[in-house]
Amino acid sequence: MQICLIVEKYSQTRRWHFDTILKVLILADQSVKEDSAKSLVHLITITPELQQYCLAKLFFSASQNLRNDTLCKVTMYLIGEHSSALLRVREVEIRENNIIDLIEQILFRPGAADETIEYGLSALFKLHDKFGGELRERIVKMIKSFESHSDLEVQKRACEYVKLLDQSWRDERVKEICTPIPPMRAAANTFGSIP
Repeated sequence: MQICLIVEKYSQTRRWHFDTILKVLILADQSVKEDSAKSLVHLITITPELQQYCLAKLFFSASQNLRNDTLCKVTMYLIGEHSSALLRVREVEIRENNIIDLIEQILFRPGAADETIEYGLSALFKLHDKFGGELRERIVKMIKSFESHSDLEVQKRACEYVKLLDQSWRDERVKEICTPIPPMRAAANTFGSIP
């Protein structure tokens, strides 16, 4: 969409940029190009001071727009990478189980796109080590439920994650896999330097 390109080019602040693209994501859904969604993810990733605000807005926007695949993919990716920022939001209490509830609603809604499910599985995998107790069991159960999915890529991803969550893999390798992905250097020109 041209709106996203114009916002990216002429935004005066990163917060305004985020708020405007979020509105476009909510209203336009599938019309938003993948590059614009990736650009939004990058913007949030390189702006730690906005992460709580952005993640909270994404969390509540996704919960009200479960059928919006683009919004849900962006939200789940960022929750997987930056869930600690979401849990620190002061204005509203968001608990670990609320996060898992949202991902579950997105993954198990009728007609969820396969790519959206893949993002959800990756978020669950990354959250497994961050969350404790019963939530870990719930996460494994959710991931296992996709081991026989009709889409081969979803099925493969679910099987790989279940294997990695097995106790025999519980070492530094899994922690390395779950390390947050660093910001892309190529997009630094758009938003300024990477901290």
